[in-house]
Amino acid sequence: MKTKLKIESDVTAYSYRHTFATDSPMAGVDIVQVAELLNHSDIAMVAKVYGHLGKFGEPLQKAAADSVSQRKRG
Repeated sequence: MKTKLKIESDVTAYSYRHTFATDSPMAGVDIVQVAELLNHSDIAMVAKVYGHLGKFGEPLQKAAADSVSQRKRG
């Protein structure tokens, strides 16, 4: 598909899936909902790999915003 569409980057469909699975818990989406959206029959793998990210969502977003703010001032 990448050849047909003349896409030269290393991005794959899995890259987008992984990004979604990473970003969702950080945005506050419940891990059960993430597993359902990824079409997993069991939440065990999703919880093991991505479940810990939910608790970092707000602090990471604040840190990113602070970093951007610092860069704009500096």
